[in-house]
Amino acid sequence: MRVVQIMVFARLKEFFESDFKLELAAHEQTVDRVLAKLQTMNPAAAEVLRGCRVAINENLVDDTADVPENSILAILPPSSGG
Repeated sequence: MRVVQIMVFARLKEFFESDFKLELAAHEQTVDRVLAKLQTMNPAAAEVLRGCRVAINENLVDDTADVPENSILAILPPSSGG
């Protein structure tokens, strides 16, 4: 198990606490698997999560990136124009 900190912003705060710890099993230690786990935790957030970017320790990463132990994942929903 790996423990990571999840931070969500904007509309995702409607579905999750803004800052929480998440335990990841061995098969859940990539960004795409973390997003899938979040969708399982709250299926209503699935549509928003599909459009999100993820930063690990303040660096934007792609969905295949490994999620290190004790890292901070910022889940960034698309911004709206205006």
